[in-house]
Amino acid sequence: MNYKAPDNSLHFIDPEFAHLLPAGCVQITAEEAEALRPVPPPPTTQDLLNKLDADNTLTQGNLRETIMLMNEAFKLVSSNSVDLSNIPGVAQVYAVEAQAAVLRGQL
Repeated sequence: MNYKAPDNSLHFIDPEFAHLLPAGCVQITAEEAEALRPVPPPPTTQDLLNKLDADNTLTQGNLRETIMLMNEAFKLVSSNSVDLSNIPGVAQVYAVEAQAAVLRGQL
């Protein structure tokens, strides 16, 4: 049940526990309770930036994919004369992705 205290604070409690509410609480409808709920403040610029960053965080998987796609693009535009997989870090990306592919196959 929904209850409103004299200070307009809301309480949601089963009727058998209503005696635990602050003095002066009155039962109200769900619609009345919804109308009294505080409206959350709009997100700040920092909140929006944090969400944008969180939603677009590079994972290890998509970072590996990006590196491999870039390598394939370099090979394509250079007629295979530029192969970044000869760079140790890029070669490691391919090795890790091969291991990840085996593990994904076991799921």
